[in-house]
Amino acid sequence: MRNKSLYTFPIAMLISLFLLFQFDVSAQVILQLEIKYEVEAVKFVPGDLLIYKLKDSDWQEGEIVKIIQDGNAVLLDHDLVSVSDISEIMLWNRNAQTAGKLLTGFGAGWLTFGGIAHIVGKYDLSWSDAAIGTGAVGTGLLFSKAVAKRRFVIGKDGVLRIIDISYPKPTDN
Repeated sequence: MRNKSLYTFPIAMLISLFLLFQFDVSAQVILQLEIKYEVEAVKFVPGDLLIYKLKDSDWQEGEIVKIIQDGNAVLLDHDLVSVSDISEIMLWNRNAQTAGKLLTGFGAGWLTFGGIAHIVGKYDLSWSDAAIGTGAVGTGLLFSKAVAKRRFVIGKDGVLRIIDISYPKPTDN
């Protein structure tokens, strides 16, 4: 027969940890980019990287530290930016960027090892082999540079707003 205390101790410990470390979830404020003709909005929370462009300036990036709903501003790791001053937002598609790097590496390796084998005389590098390597490198660069990033002009391509998605605190009746 098994000892039941071996199973009840971890459960009791887990319940006590949940009771000790309760977090206040009443302040869930997000920065939301609503893109035209898309159902799902892009949500930014503290800790996310924001790549943005202010009116009449260059591209900047910063990690979101806090989203201030009352002031309609975002506190980044280096600056306080008003949401109304942001003119453009850039989003990166990490999957396309990774696929681009993999294809570029594959094509470069294909051409390198094929070239070395051709120089040594062990293999005759044909035009189709060169086309495979060059095509992989070209497709990888296309994915990394063109497909991986999307630029949104605020007001034209989407709307940027701060939203409080917290549950209201219960009131005593």
